[in-house]
Amino acid sequence: MYLADYHVHSSCSPDGHVTMAELAREGIARGLDEICFTDHVDTIQWGTTQLRTDSFDWAKAQQQYADAVAQYGQRIQLKLGAELGEAYLSFDCAARLMQDAPPLDFIIGSVHMTRDENGWFDLFYIDGDRDDAYYHAVIDAYLEEELDDCEENYLPQLAFDYARVERCAPNEATPAVRALIQKQRDALEEMSLLMREIDASHIRYRKRAVQRAQFLLLSDRSSQGSVTALLRRYAEDIRTPEQLFEPDDGPVAKRLHLYPAAVFGEKFLYPPAAQRTAEPLAPVRTEGFDPEQLKKEQQLLLDYARLAVTEENVALLARQALAARPQVNAALLADEYPNDFARIIGLHTYSQSPHRDYDIQLTGNWVERGGFRFEDFVLTRRREEENGNH
Repeated sequence: MYLADYHVHSSCSPDGHVTMAELAREGIARGLDEICFTDHVDTIQWGTTQLRTDSFDWAKAQQQYADAVAQYGQRIQLKLGAELGEAYLSFDCAARLMQDAPPLDFIIGSVHMTRDENGWFDLFYIDGDRDDAYYHAVIDAYLEEELDDCEENYLPQLAFDYARVERCAPNEATPAVRALIQKQRDALEEMSLLMREIDASHIRYRKRAVQRAQFLLLSDRSSQGSVTALLRRYAEDIRTPEQLFEPDDGPVAKRLHLYPAAVFGEKFLYPPAAQRTAEPLAPVRTEGFDPEQLKKEQQLLLDYARLAVTEENVALLARQALAARPQVNAALLADEYPNDFARIIGLHTYSQSPHRDYDIQLTGNWVERGGFRFEDFVLTRRREEENGNH
């Protein structure tokens, strides 16, 4: 598995805090094979809707990139790109900001602006003290506005690109692009309806459903249809907290490999919350904001993601475990990674996968770790001839 990240911001961006060299070092530690630095080059001043009059500091970006390549270029593939934000607001401003750019490997074209009753704003600055109905309305409006923009203002450009990529006649491209836009509209409407149904059922179930849908997209690279199927399962089938502990035999069970609560512990599942009112837009009484509780919630989500027993997460553990040695026993790994027992057992689960880059050999010795008894095995790197690398 080749792991790359092409959306990375360094201290050359207003929301970045570390240098490209530090990001490269962290990428190596996390098992990445490639990073493309894509710092913000926005046509508007950060946090406003005013067009910027200054220039992007390309000299600083190139110096950081050169330092990162010099320090870590032998251990990870590094590339230089940019995230060109809100270019549609002023193509002249975008051209001016990019005129001094060096040759770039990759450019993200981002559109973050949306609006509510108070006017236009960047989604980064969405009001954090509003209820869920407000978030749903803002995000839905944002997506709908972008689809309207594609169809009303940029259809010729999109059709031109489609014809070039798909190698079809220009008169065939326009209806094909319209059909793709309509497909996205239908998907947005379906997922919005499902989310509202989940909200009405149980607010905590919604959080659980969204977490699993996100991991399905990020870890298993599922199609959008599978995510919609997952949300529908939570909207239609999950009614009690106990059902969250039952085996998932739904339509996406084969694509999302999570161990049961017996391994994770119940701390990953919240207790039942009060059912929502029948008026989704009714004012909600808010409690005082607790920064420490927010940190705990965020750490809980990070732990949940790290413990997800996906094939990618298991492969990352194997690479980490074999980074400085040719082989290691599972029993020793359980001692070295006491909080990663689920992924250690996952090594056995995925031991027959054609995409794995490791092998295991059962020893016949049964050991007990973390309250579980299992047959110990030896983890080694997969031989190149078996991995298809001749």
